[in-house]
Amino acid sequence: MPAAGTVALPETVAPAASIIIPVFGNPAETLRCLGSLAAARVETPFEVVIVDDGSPPGSLDALTAVPGTRIVRSDVNRGFVAACNLGAARGRAPWLVFLNNDTVVTDGWLDRLVETAQSRPRAGAVGARLLFEDGRLQEAGGIVWSDASAHNVGRGGHPDAPPYGYLRAVDYCSGACLLISARLFEELGGFDEAYAPAYYEDVDLAFRVRAAGLEVLYQPLATVFHSEGATAGRDPTRGAKRFQVTHREVLARRWTRELSSRPPRGTDPLLAKDRGAVGRCLVVDQEAPTPERDAGSQRMVHVLRALVELGWKVTFCASRPVDRGDERAVRLGQLGIECLTRPFERSLGAHLRRRGADYDAVWLSRPAAAARWAGSVRRHCRRALTLYDTVDLRWRRLEGAALHHDRSLGRQARRSRRREIALARSSDRVVVTTDLEGELVRGEMGEGRLCRVSTFYPIVDRVSGFEERRGVLFVGGFRHLPNLDAALWLVGEILPRVREVLGPVPLWLIGEDPPAELVARAGRDSCLGAVDDLGPWLQRARVSVAPLLWGAGLKGKVHQSLASGLPCVATPVAAEGFEAHPGRDLLVAEVAPDLAAGVVSLHSDRALWEEMSAAGLRLVRDRYGWESFRAAVAGAVGPPPTEGGREARSARKERR
Repeated sequence: MPAAGTVALPETVAPAASIIIPVFGNPAETLRCLGSLAAARVETPFEVVIVDDGSPPGSLDALTAVPGTRIVRSDVNRGFVAACNLGAARGRAPWLVFLNNDTVVTDGWLDRLVETAQSRPRAGAVGARLLFEDGRLQEAGGIVWSDASAHNVGRGGHPDAPPYGYLRAVDYCSGACLLISARLFEELGGFDEAYAPAYYEDVDLAFRVRAAGLEVLYQPLATVFHSEGATAGRDPTRGAKRFQVTHREVLARRWTRELSSRPPRGTDPLLAKDRGAVGRCLVVDQEAPTPERDAGSQRMVHVLRALVELGWKVTFCASRPVDRGDERAVRLGQLGIECLTRPFERSLGAHLRRRGADYDAVWLSRPAAAARWAGSVRRHCRRALTLYDTVDLRWRRLEGAALHHDRSLGRQARRSRRREIALARSSDRVVVTTDLEGELVRGEMGEGRLCRVSTFYPIVDRVSGFEERRGVLFVGGFRHLPNLDAALWLVGEILPRVREVLGPVPLWLIGEDPPAELVARAGRDSCLGAVDDLGPWLQRARVSVAPLLWGAGLKGKVHQSLASGLPCVATPVAAEGFEAHPGRDLLVAEVAPDLAAGVVSLHSDRALWEEMSAAGLRLVRDRYGWESFRAAVAGAVGPPPTEGGREARSARKERR
């Protein structure tokens, strides 16, 4: 425990959050809590309001020496509910955070709570991940069963296990650490005095938040240690703890209709915690998505996000699960996606054997991952709709490689085609990104099983004007051979023609792993490698170039350029799949002189540049917006599953 004189909290004139800490005696616990508040790194300005709930005279003298706190006193001990309401009334900030004095907070805890509440339109209240002092999980949100009894999700488990690592709506979060807006708390009348002195007031508040059309959210990145029972004990027959039983009965009477639709106690909590989902979808890809690095990952993240918005409970797994704490898994968790990680899930096969029957749909992405796991999915996910997402047809890229590099790859292309067609035939539905690739597989399948899900890039808020820009931009990871061929062609044959007319116009090549050959030919200043944020470069360049000679699928580099208001010069291969008008939405040419002429025109003609910038933005907005993309994903997974549909799929898989 820190000494009182060693704890100092910041003095805040305009706090964003008021941290309400009810206290009855026990200054040692409170000083430890205040010490953690002082030590934890947070950016959100806060104030601390300590509510002295009628403590014995002199017992809290040590707290008065802590700078940066305000103490509100009650003459009598009225209990947790009244103390919280009193503290809330004295708070000055737009956000209230109720925090038990037997807690220890960690870095970023408050920022994560506030960010979640601000970024989620339907957020009504947000709770933290609570841990026991020994590091075991105490609560990852709560479930309320049909008899009004409450269950702490994950209690006693590992806090980093996948089922507890994603942002999600919950039945309630403990009042030991709970954020709510001051305005909403006042509108709801605060904690209900019917639950005085304590227990079930947080559960009842959660029901009232939902009745107001809002959600109670669990945020796993806000970690708080909680000494459960330090104040009220653990015996439900004695002291304040006895109200846990009587107040459950109050809740049961008040919310009878709402409780009638809830699962009974004893239901598998791993299923019950996500019971509000329209279905459960497992998504499998070769690797965890890295959207900052490649267009395929960008698309995968948006597929996952669309599934979540459509109401699905989404579980993601790479062919080889990533390690716990992997930043990719953390990012998916913040989108509301469960990401399977090691050591909790050592292999996808083991997970399918254990939980495969839970899934209503399985989305297999790319041929390598689909070929590896399709058999296990058929065996263990018998009731699930299976989707094979081609992303692009790999055999087409191999055909291009055989044509441009190594003829012996033609045999590999033919093998890949047979494998990809077999995957298509064995799946319930096949997802393609372009109509052209859809036509290439349509003849191998029955009607109604083909779905098109293209790509999505958000339109930028502000497009830099013509005069603010200069130079030519190429984007693409250079381990992908079509990108390397295109960049070498650009540097060797296209750019020299551009510079003959425009002079030393700058060139920027952005993408992972530029090889020495490209660096030598383009110059080190032009080869920027991977960048953390492509946005500034899309607003700095005047023209983007996509001179792909071969490839497959929809090209993210073209889509992102148009969505950023940056006119693009592309080959027919790069423009493939876009419902664009060449010459209006983008310039399309096949040979180096014509590609160079297009770059020169856009770089030097302001009127043409502005016209094509606006046309590209219009195309993306009208045909490739978020609503269109989400509708395409919805069409792929179909309507929410019914029991009859599940059984029919199971029977069909048995016949196979």
